[in-house]
Amino acid sequence: MPPRWGGNWRKLSELRNYWRYLQSRQVVPEERLPFAGRRVRDPVNRRKTKEDLRRRFRPEDVVRLWREAEQRDDPELALTIKIAAYSGARIEGVAQLRTTDIRTDPDTKIRYMRMADKTAAGDRFVPVHPHLTKLIDAAMKRAGRGGYLIQSDAQNKYGERSQPIGKRFGRLKTALGFDGRFVFHSIRKTVAALFQDAGCEEGVAADIIGHNKPTMTYGLYGGETRMDLRATWLAKAVQYPIIGGRRPRPARTAAPPRQA
Repeated sequence: MPPRWGGNWRKLSELRNYWRYLQSRQVVPEERLPFAGRRVRDPVNRRKTKEDLRRRFRPEDVVRLWREAEQRDDPELALTIKIAAYSGARIEGVAQLRTTDIRTDPDTKIRYMRMADKTAAGDRFVPVHPHLTKLIDAAMKRAGRGGYLIQSDAQNKYGERSQPIGKRFGRLKTALGFDGRFVFHSIRKTVAALFQDAGCEEGVAADIIGHNKPTMTYGLYGGETRMDLRATWLAKAVQYPIIGGRRPRPARTAAPPRQA
């Protein structure tokens, strides 16, 4: 019989959750974390999950991707890649952006994107990166029916809009030599790595990317970080290299949506 590593992992996860519950009720000290860093050793023959196999793009590779999309006269794909590259958003989160999701914080006057993802942490406010300002403005001016910034001809009963764009991204990254370990989600991993390399506090990065905060103090009691702090770290940490002696050019004016 194969080892039941999955059951042991679930038990450890349940213990962690119960400990957090006890902390929330002030039954045990908040500073004590007896299950932090503990893990169930995976058996040698454990099959790797898709998430295990995914790799992040290098920053210069992200630039190659959006430039190749521009060369292919696919401005919608180029813009989708750029918004993800400067926000850490998932592809569907980008495809769902509307003009009404671009707002201004009343206290700091900072523009931000209201991102809605598949988790509670994914429903967040992401400052508009300086390199996205003109692109977002142009996309808002040409937004068509529904006010979507990204034009898509997707038609499915679940309201998902990113499928045609995702297919074009798959063909593009394959043409550039990236194998199955690299997917659109790999851009999100790139952004997380940029925050880490810049020394950004994990709580700030989590509020931007849309991750759950790992500790009781930040996750339960801390709340969201200030908008100006998020904007400062986003502009500081998320930068892409100049390739070929020039900065990445902005996406072209969008043409009608392409067929997937």
